[in-house]
Amino acid sequence: MRYHIPPSEDDLRKKYEEKIESLQEDESRPLRRVWSERNQWHHKTFPWQDHLLLPAAQKISIWENPSPRLSPKQAGSAALGPPP
Repeated sequence: MRYHIPPSEDDLRKKYEEKIESLQEDESRPLRRVWSERNQWHHKTFPWQDHLLLPAAQKISIWENPSPRLSPKQAGSAALGPPP
């Protein structure tokens, strides 16, 4: 099992293949659990944070869809807001 070389005898080869499959399942089980937890966390919604994200989303929309009347320089300064 150390070098993953299958035996040439048929009965030993079957046992070898079963052992390899069980080892692969045992190794992947913790990875599946971690992946599932991360996937669930990334699919969570946080509706109470919309008021924090809205100003940033509005600034991004200015960059993505600038007015055709503005030059690229004017569009960039409009997205940043008024000077301090």
